[in-house]
Amino acid sequence: MTVLRVAGGSRLLTAVLASTAAINLIALTGPVYVAVLYDRVLDARDAKYLVGLTALMLVLYALSACLDIVRHGVLLRCAQRTDRILSALLLGKRGNARAIADLDRLRAILGGHAPAALCDLPWVPLYLCGLYLLHPLFALLAAMGGVLPVACLIIAERRSAHPARQAAQLNMQRWALPAAGPGAARTKWLVANTRLREAQDAIVWPTLVTAAVLRS
Repeated sequence: MTVLRVAGGSRLLTAVLASTAAINLIALTGPVYVAVLYDRVLDARDAKYLVGLTALMLVLYALSACLDIVRHGVLLRCAQRTDRILSALLLGKRGNARAIADLDRLRAILGGHAPAALCDLPWVPLYLCGLYLLHPLFALLAAMGGVLPVACLIIAERRSAHPARQAAQLNMQRWALPAAGPGAARTKWLVANTRLREAQDAIVWPTLVTAAVLRS
């Protein structure tokens, strides 16, 4: 049973790749807007054309933010599905503490920002090439603006600090319960595990909107 099949199969992977392609293509909206603005709008002095072009740019940026949130939601769903399936397989076995810890790390990776960043990484050279074709200065400014994702990660880390501490406390409470045992103990472990997963999800969701807006 591969991670891809457990996480949801090729359909979810296709959704992530398609949204990534759309997000990175929409990222060219700003440079194209500036190029069209100076090439046509200022010469024609057409206010209606300017308003329509600006409205289109804002709609595309809003669409990019929504697609980014949807992509993170799909990745989080993959993480939840992986955890649900593999947790059920591990519960009936003794001596599975290390396996559960590995599962926690796998879920954190799948539900975090790393997969989205890895999906965006191959598009960076294409994005810079597209900007260079529009104007070399655009490519230079984009390269200098590479610090923006770092700022987004710092903001997301600070905003998720409190939920992360809460998740750590719940994780300690869950480890105090036996994963395999009588029915009552098993039920308590499942309840504690559910509360932990909800706290872990709370770490991700409050930062998605901020990261998407800053990224746009």
